Amino acid sequence: MSYLGEVGITHRIGIDSDVSPQDFTDVIEKIQGRADQELIQTMLLRSMKQAVYDHENIGHFGLALEAYAHFTSPIRRYPDLVVHRALKGIIDKQNQRKSKSGGKTYTADEVESLGEQCSMTERRADDATRDVSDWLKCEFMLDHVGDVFEGVIASVTNFGFFVRLTKFHIDGLVHITSLEKDYFRYDEVKQHLIGESFGTIYRLGDPVEVKVASVNLDERKIDFLLDGVEGKNIRKTAGRKPSRAKKTGKKGKTIVDKPATAKATPSNKSSKKPATRKNRTPTKPKSARSKPTSSSRKGK
Repeated sequence: MSYLGEVGITHRIGIDSDVSPQDFTDVIEKIQGRADQELIQTMLLRSMKQAVYDHENIGHFGLALEAYAHFTSPIRRYPDLVVHRALKGIIDKQNQRKSKSGGKTYTADEVESLGEQCSMTERRADDATRDVSDWLKCEFMLDHVGDVFEGVIASVTNFGFFVRLTKFHIDGLVHITSLEKDYFRYDEVKQHLIGESFGTIYRLGDPVEVKVASVNLDERKIDFLLDGVEGKNIRKTAGRKPSRAKKTGKKGKTIVDKPATAKATPSNKSSKKPATRKNRTPTKPKSARSKPTSSSRKGK
């Protein structure tokens, strides 16, 4: 919002370093046209402080301005309304007249309170927008479970890495347990995972191909698998088809129900059991059936 030489509110944004705005501008110019341009811009934004509404005018780091007013017209949010009121109040005061159009001169306590309130509501609105956006992305990806897409590693964590699909700009997690049979270490400084046995490295900005493994609407989560890699702990589905029911067999082993085949099921195996000695019909030895007795010979 605005300071304007009187008591007002400024929308400030800064960075926790001695980097100048020109340094940021130079980086933006150098990354133009690169495949990882969007990722670098995102990392630059993450390195900056979040903007807050405050009565102290410290300027705007990103715009390299000594004074900055969060001002839009027409009015779209409450901070804009406060700026309009402050502007009218200053103009009315300079003309030594009573304001008739909503002008107001704010006190320091009022400005401080308004700054905290506006900052809080802005964060709340951003969270709500992000939650709805994540839900819509998950709903969209439900129709693409099992499909393979090209993407770029957007962020790396100690439990895996997030891949941003090039086509849809949707992020999903490749969990560390779904990678090759290796133990991966996370390097926070270099932003990569490195395997101890084979030296495989997954770093920020690497292009990869992933398959959509599963989508959870309730938790707003999308799981990916590297194409050609079988995941250990990720349940894979196919489109909107329900997963196969599971049941526990002998010795605690998990059995996945499969489509019916020509093989006998457990329910009718009992009717096809081989005959035992107890229920087997006695038969004469083969020799007795094939050779005639002496009495029969004499009769002939």
